[in-house]
Amino acid sequence: MDNTTQDLATLHALCLSNKLRRAPRCLECYWTAPPLNVLKLNTDGCARGNPGPIGGGVVLRTHTCEVIGTYIGGLDITTSYVAKSKAIVHGIEKAINMGASCIWVESDSTAAVKAFQRDNVHWKVRSQWNRVKHKANTSFSQALGGK
Repeated sequence: MDNTTQDLATLHALCLSNKLRRAPRCLECYWTAPPLNVLKLNTDGCARGNPGPIGGGVVLRTHTCEVIGTYIGGLDITTSYVAKSKAIVHGIEKAINMGASCIWVESDSTAAVKAFQRDNVHWKVRSQWNRVKHKANTSFSQALGGK
């Protein structure tokens, strides 16, 4: 609880109860570096509302864990799933433009990872995906804790 004594006294005077927050949970997580000559993309996307304004981000790293590129952007008004898919495609495009020929994409979205593995991506990203999918050897994995 981040209330001051004065805040609590004000709540009491107005006959309002304060709501206690749960303590934050700490989760142990790991990041695995890619093999030599593989560029790893960690991606995510989200929507404020579903559908709603979306955004996405990508971090590109080498086998030495060096960050060699990032991408962030407001992308559209659509669903969270499309936001995650667009972040993946934008990240792959950026990696290819940087000269990558072997790319490992890690996302927290099981649905997006499976869609790209099966080449069954959402129609809103299909044309972009078709342009880039044969330009690099791309593999996909789900980050632990994803849904």
